[in-house]
Parts: sequence; C-alpha cells; structure tokens
Amino acid sequence: MKQKNKAFTLTEMAIVISIIAILLGIAIPNIISMKKKAEVDRAINILASLLRETYDKTNQALLSDGYYIEIIVNNNKVQQINFIDFTDGTKKVVKTFDVNNLVIKIYENDTQLLPTSNYKVIYLTYTKYGILYGTFANNAFNDVTSIISTSLTSKINYYSNKDIKIELAYSDKKKTLIMPIASPGRVEIK
Repeated sequence: MKQKNKAFTLTEMAIVISIIAILLGIAIPNIISMKKKAEVDRAINILASLLRETYDKTNQALLSDGYYIEIIVNNNKVQQINFIDFTDGTKKVVKTFDVNNLVIKIYENDTQLLPTSNYKVIYLTYTKYGILYGTFANNAFNDVTSIISTSLTSKINYYSNKDIKIELAYSDKKKTLIMPIASPGRVEIK
C-alpha cells in the first residue's frame, strides 16, 4: 500500500497567501487612519483640558493673567503643548505634552487668524478682558522677562471678544476646539 503525503499543495498555499494579502490590504490603511484620528483626538483633548485648567487657576487666584497655554510650532505644525505658570513673573513649565506634527489653524468666528507668519510660539489664556492670544517668532517668555517683569499680557498682541476656534489636523483627520466668549472657561470640541 502506498502512503499518501499529508502536505498542502502549492495551489492551497497560494490561495491562503492571497487571502492574507487581501486582508492586510484592507486592514493596514484602516489602522493608519485610526492612528491619525487618535493623535488628533489626543491633542485636542489635551488642549481643551489645559484651557479649562488655565481658566480655573486664573479665577481661583483672582488674576488677570498668569497661566498660559504655550503651543510650540514649526512650519505651522504643532510640536509641543505646555501649561505655563507665569504668576510670579518667571516662566515655569508645569506640564508638557509632545504632539506629532499636527497642522494648526486659529479662527476668530470664521475669519482665519493664524497661520499668518513664520511664528514659532502661540500663547492662549482667558482673562477678564476676553480670550487672549499671541504669536511670536521665538520663545517670547525669554524676551518678556528681560523687557517686562510684571505681565506677559502687555506683550501679547490681541484680545478677542469673539469666539476663538482652534483647528488641529493630521492629513484628512481634523477636530475643532471652540472657546466661546459668552461662556468663559467652557470649551467645545467638534
């Protein structure tokens, strides 16, 4: 009696390999897309949390300024988000978060404000005057502490009495954070 080999044929192996290739062809783009979406979600949630904390700490301390969000930017892409305590006139980085090259745009109502120039740092905070933001070509706190010892507010270039929208995007995935002026301290994510 002849014994039959119990091995896979070449045709069976080719079919299994092609099925695996098709599944990988479908799965890999979806995994990449989910990773991009997760990065945008993470960054916008960090920014929202820090803005709420900025508002809370400013109100608790009864300050007109002193706590800021510092967004480090390179070629219109966010590199890092920091929570800054400037209450005693010196920069203290309380929290820092690395962000993976998300494109940032800032709007007042529906008018795009940023990017408008080759800035490196964006500052955001709530004050009794409204939402304060500013942009600088370098690390402004180093300049500010040498020029003005009391407040960064006098160096930042704009108070807004309108809603501010911050859009973060990673290719086709984007989220918008809204800072409504009518409800200070409230942050909406869309």
